[in-house]
Amino acid sequence: AFTASNAVQEESGLLAVTVMGIALANQKKVDVKHIVEFKENLRVLLISGLFMLLAARLKLEDLARVWMPGVGFVLVLVFIARPLSVWISTARSDLKRGERIFLMWMAPRGIVAAAIASVFALKLEHAGFEQARLLVPITFIVVIGTVAIYGLAAPIAARRLKIAEPNPQGLLIVGASRWSRELAALLRDKGFPVVLVDSNRDSIAPARMAGISTWTGSILAEHAIKEIELGGIDRLLAVTPNDWVNALAVQRYKSIFGTARCYQLPPRGDSPQKKALHKHLHGRWLFSENSSYGVLEGRVARGATVKATKLSEEFDYAAFRAHYSGDVAPMFLISADNKLTVIVAGDKVEPKAGQTLISLVFEENKEQARV
Repeated sequence: AFTASNAVQEESGLLAVTVMGIALANQKKVDVKHIVEFKENLRVLLISGLFMLLAARLKLEDLARVWMPGVGFVLVLVFIARPLSVWISTARSDLKRGERIFLMWMAPRGIVAAAIASVFALKLEHAGFEQARLLVPITFIVVIGTVAIYGLAAPIAARRLKIAEPNPQGLLIVGASRWSRELAALLRDKGFPVVLVDSNRDSIAPARMAGISTWTGSILAEHAIKEIELGGIDRLLAVTPNDWVNALAVQRYKSIFGTARCYQLPPRGDSPQKKALHKHLHGRWLFSENSSYGVLEGRVARGATVKATKLSEEFDYAAFRAHYSGDVAPMFLISADNKLTVIVAGDKVEPKAGQTLISLVFEENKEQARV
């Protein structure tokens, strides 16, 4: 496509392959995931090599000659040209004021600018314009300047404009069983972002119909990390019936969330699976040492449901346990300032007044359900 387009119209190849990429990504007839993966690997090599080749054409005397004008040009781009273009182009948009300002402050230049400037400089030099060689050093000053300014200032600007997620509290829940769907719906209603993942469409369908964010497929798939929307998500809960899938999910995502924020259900009792899962391989045990998938499913089969209870001075944790005859399975705590805490095995659960306790309890017909 690149070669054919350039044969018809010179220098149109970049636009042609861009349009072709958009078309390939949106068509449904042919699987292009293997092409995307190949392209991602190839891109790293080509861009790295291209930057070195383009930089090799720079002459220090040319760079020194345009250093001060180049810095002035960067300042004009950052403080005048970019803000003005964004202000005009978003005048009638639905973007909030903070979002518009952040867009005004985000326009790093990169390989496209460097490559196009080099092509133009070569052709202008061949046409007899001697000063055309200054295009390349000026462009590299722009690349270095904009990347440095925006890269260092973007996080600060996002926080000051209050468009950054200050303390993400969301959960990526792997395994769409009945109780995990109830849990996801409850947490979503409490204002916490939740994404439910399962390869079984029959398990995912009820969650999607309930308005829960879902992703259908294997959590271990190569493309899962790229396709799952992780905005506002900072913890992984692996709650599938397969202990090894849970452990592998923890291994795969601990580089994203951190080891301390990856949790999984413990295998039943002192099973061989539990002994085989070495400490450095598995995540933090969810809820308690005895909260295996089989145990939780058994409670659900006997009528247990996921419930949120707001504790108070009159109805404290002791009263809560007494109400359910001690037959409760604490899962999460929500503090008075809306901070979500995952209860893990070994924790001494001491909920206080003002906190909300999420647990698996027998809400109706408690005595009959436990028999």
